[in-house]
Amino acid sequence: RAPSQSGADVDLGAEFARQGVATDARWRFTQANSSYDLCATYPPLLIVPAALSDARLKEGSRWRSKRRVPVLTWYDRASGAALIRASQPKSGITGAHVDDAALLHVRAAAARSRGAVAARLDDPTAFDDEEGFANSSPYKSTTAPILRICDCRSIVAAKANQLAGRGHETTSKLGGSRAATLEFLDLENFHVIRNAKKRLSEASTLEDYYRALHESRWPVYVQALISAAKVVADHLDRGDPCFVHCSDGWDRTPQVCALAQIIVDPYFRTIKGFAVLIEKDFCAFGHPFAMRSGSKGEGEAGPVFDQFLECVQSLRRGAPASFEFTESLLALLKEHVYSRFFGNFLRDSDAERCGDDAVSVWRVVESDPGRFSSPVYDSSASRRLPVLSKPSADVELELLRARIRALEK
Repeated sequence: RAPSQSGADVDLGAEFARQGVATDARWRFTQANSSYDLCATYPPLLIVPAALSDARLKEGSRWRSKRRVPVLTWYDRASGAALIRASQPKSGITGAHVDDAALLHVRAAAARSRGAVAARLDDPTAFDDEEGFANSSPYKSTTAPILRICDCRSIVAAKANQLAGRGHETTSKLGGSRAATLEFLDLENFHVIRNAKKRLSEASTLEDYYRALHESRWPVYVQALISAAKVVADHLDRGDPCFVHCSDGWDRTPQVCALAQIIVDPYFRTIKGFAVLIEKDFCAFGHPFAMRSGSKGEGEAGPVFDQFLECVQSLRRGAPASFEFTESLLALLKEHVYSRFFGNFLRDSDAERCGDDAVSVWRVVESDPGRFSSPVYDSSASRRLPVLSKPSADVELELLRARIRALEK
């Protein structure tokens, strides 16, 4: 058993076994980051395509921001759909990428059958001809899926990053539109989200709060994040591998990846599964809780985790019987992400948590499960969570009602 360094009784190895990826020959566990020298903000245990060697993985890390290489976070063995996460590529002004090989391997590992493309995994030397593989069509007998690249930023923001030697993927290097697609999800960065949340926090009366909801655009940003997660979930439901990143891969990326998993996998709508999800996609994969809580200076503070919890609450309101937990659990997490009482939220990465002897927030949840359990939960609810496209006015009304309930307590 290998519990998370945060002190939570969450076994990420067991979680990947639950997903079925641990026994799938197309993927493998790698210890390349066991000493955190591949990527200081990644967990020590990573899952990558079986045909991708540690040497190629390490080489590719030089060409990703903060060395956050593409790795698997969720897998559906039945369809082969894989959810991959990373940070933006380093491209230089010419747009040349050196880590495209990793994405080619991802597409191959997610092949829907043991056809020609999937069979090539049995012969790693076959990938020496990466250009030939990139140009293989997913519509031939190989049944190779389309690699769906979802960049959380706007195209303007991504292009602007090219001036700093970063940027976005080039699908022509991955076989063109029949092999890979690139979508920009148009999510704002944490600076914008921080300003929106600050406007809400300054509201002193109910009337001012309602005005602030509209002026801050907070409901718009919440709905935009849910819509982005639905895009990813739709790709996964179709059996296509989906590759998600933002700039550094530790703010919008965990938000979108975690919400998409809540939509497609009912396990993450249970109390235990929700704990695993947060430990995996936020704690283990290096969401900077200390930095975003403001403990390292107000300049890097931002309510990224708050926004994620707001989205979960919105999803829960739309299908309450699909969630085992109640709003009480979300309120607990929202409070203690800033209290600095629990080890889960004290640091910015697993590497920083090494040696910490701090209490886990999940111990509190486990000690009183009835406090957080929903009486209307139906474990037989549909696998796919229905996600409604709500106008921002509806989200405003939901948040206003929540504010009224809070004032009445």
